Amino acid sequence: MDAVVEITMDKEMLDAVEELYRSMGTTFEEAVRIFARESIRCGGMPFRPTLVNWEDLTPQDVENKVRRVNADIEAGRVYTSDEAAAILEARFQRGQFS
Repeated sequence: MDAVVEITMDKEMLDAVEELYRSMGTTFEEAVRIFARESIRCGGMPFRPTLVNWEDLTPQDVENKVRRVNADIEAGRVYTSDEAAAILEARFQRGQFS
């Protein structure tokens, strides 16, 4: 590697995120590399950032979210946590992160 990235964060947050990724069989550093690859692959953040809190949603917003979730379920785009963990573990073992 020819570049080093340095970030500053709260010690408790760092400890928590390192423990999270350790429990997933990887490291926080690898998670950052995965985030970077996914950002490049999708041409932006690999998730939809928002400033809206759940409590700020209108009943119509909630209904729209529920509709989208139901569509994902019907289309088979939803996995149990065990299924998702198995998929991620297989990708980590093969070095495939996208």
